[in-house]
Amino acid sequence: MWIDIVASILEVVIEGGAAILSHTTKDTKKLSLARKAELDIRLKHPEELQHLLRERQTIQAIKLYRDETKATLKEAKIAVEMMQDEMLVAQHEARLSKGSPANLEEVQHFLQMGNKIQAIKAYRKSTGVGLREAKEAVEMLAVKWSLG
Repeated sequence: MWIDIVASILEVVIEGGAAILSHTTKDTKKLSLARKAELDIRLKHPEELQHLLRERQTIQAIKLYRDETKATLKEAKIAVEMMQDEMLVAQHEARLSKGSPANLEEVQHFLQMGNKIQAIKAYRKSTGVGLREAKEAVEMLAVKWSLG
């Protein structure tokens, strides 16, 4: 009984930390980084996979991943979602650092201080994006930087 309660609490805490990336699902916990790396090594055409992801052809990317790595459908789906998240984080970082490295540092500073609202405002000011996109970007960056 107590073990179930503790497990539920831990799961909520873990999900709270894992819910940061827009494509993250509960299933992500079932694909370790070691397993993903093992599968990624088998990719023969990583450039083609990146191209499919940039073109938002997720189903084709999952098919390619499965064909080249022999991963299960679930593993391929999770791996491709993780790649999409990595690409999004890289895009947000690039967008922020485009103007000045100070932009990136300002957002990081506000996150370190625990002031997510100021971080979102700073991101919007630096990039000119809308509130929703800025919020999502800051949440993703906070997780990557382990500040959220």
